Amino acid sequence: MSFNPFGIGLQALSLFGSALLDPKQIQGLQEHRFRQILTHAYQHSPFCHLKYQHIDLDTVALIDLPVMHKAELMGQFNEWICDPDIALDALKVFISNPANVGSLYLGKYVVWESSGSSGASAIFIQDEEAMDVYDALESVRQSKSEFLQHALDPLLLTERVALVAAINGHFASNISFELAKSMRGYFASPFTSISILDPIKKVVEELNAFSPTIIATYPTAAVVLADAILEGSLTVSPKEIWTGGETLTPAMRKYVQDRFKAKVRCSYGSSEFFEIAWECDAGHMHVNADWVILEAVDKNYQPVPAGQMSHTCLLTNLANRVQPIIRYDLGDSICFHETRCACGSNLPCIDVLGRADDLIKVPSDEGTPVSILPLALTTAIEEATGIFDFQIMQKNANTLIIRLPPRSCLDGNAADDMNRCVDAIKSFLKTQGATHVRFIKELNSQMKFEKSGKLKRILTQH
Repeated sequence: MSFNPFGIGLQALSLFGSALLDPKQIQGLQEHRFRQILTHAYQHSPFCHLKYQHIDLDTVALIDLPVMHKAELMGQFNEWICDPDIALDALKVFISNPANVGSLYLGKYVVWESSGSSGASAIFIQDEEAMDVYDALESVRQSKSEFLQHALDPLLLTERVALVAAINGHFASNISFELAKSMRGYFASPFTSISILDPIKKVVEELNAFSPTIIATYPTAAVVLADAILEGSLTVSPKEIWTGGETLTPAMRKYVQDRFKAKVRCSYGSSEFFEIAWECDAGHMHVNADWVILEAVDKNYQPVPAGQMSHTCLLTNLANRVQPIIRYDLGDSICFHETRCACGSNLPCIDVLGRADDLIKVPSDEGTPVSILPLALTTAIEEATGIFDFQIMQKNANTLIIRLPPRSCLDGNAADDMNRCVDAIKSFLKTQGATHVRFIKELNSQMKFEKSGKLKRILTQH
């Protein structure tokens, strides 16, 4: 889900033209930008210079370049970045201050932190060109029906937009939403942010008071809000529900759409590239292949053919020059379609299996079920402990199994890390009115990764 409807400019106008290109022309544009970003990375990133020093950058094929991994990049962050004025320690101080949410780092960079869905956290910096590209893609790359609907109001001045998400950190959706609010200036009042860390009852009350025409949230949160519509506690009537950050299954889409009587819009993006793909009227995800390269690969990073789900995918960002992301293991399982989409777009289509944590329910202190949103729970643990590598399994209605792997994400005693995780979960569940939950601790436990390659951190026992 993305929120910057401000890309109506030269960049957006250029995207109108590129949308009309045939597949061969799109590939040519992609190749040109790839050579530019590769050369820039070699010249300005000490990390990339060392990686590519024995490679002919003018002729090397993308698939012959080494794969980038999050842990390796974060371990050499200062050498990875192309601007020597950026230092990781100072950057951590910047993002640790809640007052800096929505502010530019060094007066010119947007900073996002990932939520650690693959077992580790990361910090991503977006330069001005990258943000211009993301904004333009959001403005132009929409289904035809959505584009026509918003053409007369590209700034959403007549809409009331509510973001229901993790809003206390430098997460991509939150930062982009805050930037959108600040750019609207006097017209910022129809935008509001609501924390998914709050009890569902409070979220519902705030939505009822605001009466949004558009709700932007995660698929699991949209399902819980649809439950509230069914129960009668949520009384809003939005025209659209924007979802992102998790996999939206067909069943989830139908349930949310039927309850809200609203159009459900889905997008695919990440902290590494905010606008990877958009959904057309035919319901297919189109990759913005003129600005991002996605490779579907097996576990050995070899290409898999169209029509086959990959083990993971590699992402190359063709817009961001300050932080080179070239053949980066994104962790999602994707499948390229074998045929051209009926909507008429020449941009390639994909199916995606990304983050898909389970929605769990535990008994409240009054005995009624309380829905626990997976992204809310994982965010609460991350913020309280700094631990990202964990797994929570619901064994039964009131019992949760907490798993930590053989290595802890923190230096020190693993048992202490476990206790800190349990304390964070208890504290979060208390805010949800659920204090009678039992915990089973499993230290040094081998955690299973999903088919997508990402760690499923919240799951129910089957």
